[in-house]
Amino acid sequence: MFKRALCAAAAAICAVSLWAAGCGEQEQRKEAESGFYTLEEAYDSGYLLRDDLMHIAYFRSGEVYTLPERSDDYSAAKKLNFVPATEPGEPDEDIENEIKRAYYALHTESFEGNPYSDELLEINFYGQYGNLYAVTIESPLWSYTTDMVNMHIGDIFWMQGRPDITLYRPADGGAADENAP
Repeated sequence: MFKRALCAAAAAICAVSLWAAGCGEQEQRKEAESGFYTLEEAYDSGYLLRDDLMHIAYFRSGEVYTLPERSDDYSAAKKLNFVPATEPGEPDEDIENEIKRAYYALHTESFEGNPYSDELLEINFYGQYGNLYAVTIESPLWSYTTDMVNMHIGDIFWMQGRPDITLYRPADGGAADENAP
């Protein structure tokens, strides 16, 4: 009897885990269809190059490290002598507004019933890579932790605070780039 109960409990845990994983995939698919991508999605799909990651890491944290892809021994990270030749600049106002509106439309529930306004979201820009804009999106309605997060994509490693960087592709596809998503 105990073995049956234990097996049933294990099966239930597995089912919930699979369901939760599917929900995460659904959320990622929903974001990609809306024009938003995670750094990992863009890099794994070939839309971001290693050099692009180095620029983003530098603009976000001021430092860039290399660490073998499958390593989680962060003490083995080696600082690269990398400084971008140019600053990321700023997106034009139309793109910034498009990013804000698209993000608001995708995450309306997180705005606690507040209607859209330009002051509701703040965009921090980390560069344009092909037709993708690297940004963090913040709102005065949200609270953030002071925790540092290890970012490890490919062999590039850096540490950053929240919020995470997201990539946005304009609805019209933006700059002509055959490899873009």
